[in-house]
Amino acid sequence: RIERLNSSTAVNSAAKKAKVEDDLEKLDKQIKELIDLVNRTTDDFYRTVVFSKAYNILVPANSSNSNSATRALTDAVMPIAIADALIFVIYFAVAFILSCIEEYAKVDHDKKKKKEKEPEAAAN
Repeated sequence: RIERLNSSTAVNSAAKKAKVEDDLEKLDKQIKELIDLVNRTTDDFYRTVVFSKAYNILVPANSSNSNSATRALTDAVMPIAIADALIFVIYFAVAFILSCIEEYAKVDHDKKKKKEKEPEAAAN
């Protein structure tokens, strides 16, 4: 009886080994298919969902016309203020120069009158 068990175990063992090898091969094939499916699914997910969300975050949304007009006015305030200040400074510079020229002409005219009066006063 022990011999029979030993002999049948060897036969059963070889058959079991073949069955286990076959099952392992099928299992390996299924695991590889699952890994491939998971890889394709994650690749598809990242291309369609994650990258599109990242693009939406990096590129601001278009604003309405009223927002763009408000932004244009806000952006134009500083250049307009600078232009006003520059015109103001130029106006005062021109006014100062013209007043200096007029004052110089007035003083020069007064000096000429004094020179003309001095010879007349000396002659009298």
